[in-house]
Amino acid sequence: MAGTLQPIDPSDPFPSMSGIINAPESASDLLRRSTRVVSNGDLRKPEVISVSITCRNEPWRKTKSVGKAKEMGKVVREDQIAEPSISARQPLPFPCPSLDAPRICLFTVDQVVWFKNYLGEWQRGKIYASPAAPQGRRIRASDNHIYWNVIYVNPSGHKLRRWFTPVNGDIKPDTPDIRALLNDGGWLNDCDET
Repeated sequence: MAGTLQPIDPSDPFPSMSGIINAPESASDLLRRSTRVVSNGDLRKPEVISVSITCRNEPWRKTKSVGKAKEMGKVVREDQIAEPSISARQPLPFPCPSLDAPRICLFTVDQVVWFKNYLGEWQRGKIYASPAAPQGRRIRASDNHIYWNVIYVNPSGHKLRRWFTPVNGDIKPDTPDIRALLNDGGWLNDCDET
């Protein structure tokens, strides 16, 4: 019997330590599920059981179940939210090849950015925090991309807000390499040089 896992009742909120829940909580939301069992040879008394579930619509949110049979007697579930890695917060280390190329980066509230408006023109704006998005960003469930709330002034002088995502290549940080591309494309004017 050692080395085999017995299925258990998925409706049991605190399953016995004789097996692992094999039924997903919601099959449409699961992207990846990994299970690890460290055992001393007797599956009725495993040392450690851990289950990690990654959701498709929020890949940084993981549900973990960790338990020690000798100390706890049951599996305790806890939700842990991990922010994206530090490398995901920084722009890519190489310059952007063109204005239309996607560039993965995270912004901060009140940061100056360049975005492509509905006419296809590059315009200056800044990341805006609203009550619905206090950090200036949200994740759209339909495509799982981070969208940034940008406030800007349109050509007729009205302040507007729109959501942009760097994955589509529609928003760029205000950096020297982006300014050089904007200058080469003729999008910078004298008031934008500061």
